[in-house]
Amino acid sequence: MKKIKWILLTILIVSACTIEAKDYYLSGMHKFLIYDNIGAIADFTSAIEKYPNDAKAYCRRGNAKYHQKDYAGAIVDCSKAIEINPRYADAYNIRGLIKQALKDSTQANNDFVTALNISPITSEDYNFRGDAKLYLKRYNDGIDDYMKAIALDPNNADAYIFIADAKDLQNKYDEAIVNLTKALEIDPGNLRAYRSRGDAKISLKDYSGAVADYSSVIKLCPEFALPYYDIGIVKFKLSDYKAAIACFDKAIKLNPRYEFSYDWRGLSKFELKDYKGAIADYNSAISINPKEASYYFQKAKINLWCGYFSESLSDFDKSLKLDSMNSNIYNYRANAKYLMNNYKEAIKDYTIAIRTGSEYSILYYNRGMAYYFSDDYKNAITDFDQSIKVDSKNMLAYSYRGSSKVETKDYNGALSDFDNAIGLDSLNARNYYEKGKLEYLLNGHEQAIKDFDKAIRLDAEKDDIYNWRACAKYILADYENAIVDYTKAIKLSPKTGDYYYSRGLAKRQAKQLKSADIDFKAATKLGYIIPKE
Repeated sequence: MKKIKWILLTILIVSACTIEAKDYYLSGMHKFLIYDNIGAIADFTSAIEKYPNDAKAYCRRGNAKYHQKDYAGAIVDCSKAIEINPRYADAYNIRGLIKQALKDSTQANNDFVTALNISPITSEDYNFRGDAKLYLKRYNDGIDDYMKAIALDPNNADAYIFIADAKDLQNKYDEAIVNLTKALEIDPGNLRAYRSRGDAKISLKDYSGAVADYSSVIKLCPEFALPYYDIGIVKFKLSDYKAAIACFDKAIKLNPRYEFSYDWRGLSKFELKDYKGAIADYNSAISINPKEASYYFQKAKINLWCGYFSESLSDFDKSLKLDSMNSNIYNYRANAKYLMNNYKEAIKDYTIAIRTGSEYSILYYNRGMAYYFSDDYKNAITDFDQSIKVDSKNMLAYSYRGSSKVETKDYNGALSDFDNAIGLDSLNARNYYEKGKLEYLLNGHEQAIKDFDKAIRLDAEKDDIYNWRACAKYILADYENAIVDYTKAIKLSPKTGDYYYSRGLAKRQAKQLKSADIDFKAATKLGYIIPKE
């Protein structure tokens, strides 16, 4: 009797362990289906700890790792599943997809063939084969396989979803929606079909339709974080940043490990000028996934915007360690160095950005500006030339090429560039101001005054423009009006000594001798050295 009790107790213990392992497995499958891959991996790991010979748990954990792009870990798990059960077709199929992602097409095909040899081809096998073709961008071939899957099983909702994926990749969003709707007719509770249809509607700017689909997911599965995240993105696109943040808050509450919610919430906070909160969100995203370059990049851009140049450089460096061929990161890091007046190092980064990226007009323009402020006008002109070649409507490239040509004494070329800049943007004060200065240097004082007039109408807060217009009026012996302009310049910049000196000269010419002496003394007091007469 005692022996029987021990046997029964042993059976109960084994049964309890098996049930517990199954519970973890089912929980992992649920989390995987709602895209919580990290949670799914944790549950499958717990199932394996309870029952180390569970081939399915290894296979599903491998699949979750594959979706997290942990390809090495995914292959190890699928291979372990195959070791436990050499006739486990799904494990071969999933390992084939992983190898396809690693661009090992030969080994991937071997796994697919092995899976087919293990059991007669099923509807699911065609789905796997279609997935592999989609990865190779053979979209129509993939669709052919999905259609074969449907022929074997007309109720294969996944096949319609996969066809929709292919249509989405071809930017055929209307056709994607048709297939997703068919999938939902077959399986009205399919969360992925609702989410994918919502995504397709976003691409068609049917935002209310997208929100309706995401809301359907919430009704079906209230604890699912991603539909809140999805609605948050819609709100962001509609510039309703407060509503977006509320959605991301809910998503994070339900799944604190979903890094993308922090990413988009950080962007939303940035738009609301909550820079501290945005940086905190990117720090959270980084703590979850420290290998994602874009999080350091976004954080660096926020710090750059706030004027925290050293902090931004540190994060740009970290971003480039993870994504060393991203020309955009080099461009922004160069911008930070440029704003720190480190033009030499900025030029190096702009050069790498040009070498690693497309020939964007802005990259040549930015490097041209660094050369310009380094007084290297020849190289500046070369870069502005290239910027204009790539984008003939780059007004600033014309404007600063004009300024560079003034420095190299190509005055006719400079005038032409300023005219082109004005033609592209007649509301930019700088172009009239720079052209006016050149007209002044070429003794076209009346034309210079006209250009300064236009510049002041567009920007009445620049003391330099009033000063130059006053100088032109002084040359033309219009002393009274010159005094008026010098006075405006002084009002805008009361500690500029040479303005007082120049006004003093105009007053002396206008026979306002006592007032002139007061201005000369003010100039001296401000440190201006009055030339000997």
